[in-house]
Amino acid sequence: RPAQYAINRVRAGAYVEMDYFTKRGCMHAVEGAGASTTETLGITNENGRIALQTIAAVRPLKEIRRDEQLSWGEVSQARHTLLRTMAKAGGAIWDQDLLDSFADFFAGLDEHQIREEPYGDEAIVEYQAQARREWHDMQLSGEGMNLAIINTTLLKNIQQEIMIKQGAESIWEVSGLHKQICRTRLTD
Repeated sequence: RPAQYAINRVRAGAYVEMDYFTKRGCMHAVEGAGASTTETLGITNENGRIALQTIAAVRPLKEIRRDEQLSWGEVSQARHTLLRTMAKAGGAIWDQDLLDSFADFFAGLDEHQIREEPYGDEAIVEYQAQARREWHDMQLSGEGMNLAIINTTLLKNIQQEIMIKQGAESIWEVSGLHKQICRTRLTD
């Protein structure tokens, strides 16, 4: 079961990191549920009303990773828990059309041809994080977007940025190795 914080964010229609819905994130939620924060109350503002909630329900878990730090396997596994949580939340926010759009979004990414290319899975992970954040931001501003439509140009740009970054890191590593070899030769 995801952390109460994540469930509350879903109920509110707010962005929440996918790690809350991974097996690892759910385990951290269970471990945190035994702490005293489950009984400690805090004041929150719910729809313009002051309410008391447990601290665990309003405080994010410290161990949660950003979406970009997850593997595609973790995101793919977490999506099922996220979609179930969205369906349970229901209400005016998560109607069936929206649930279908999110399901189609994840299925489209899962089946996308870029996954067969170098750094394809990394690009898919980054893309889903950006697209979901943008979708939530647009919802807040009263605009809409169909999440299920994959922006292939953006996806390719993300892949190229990752490849450039990986290339720069490789050069940095080789450069460091070269300096180490030179120092070793000078001291021998």
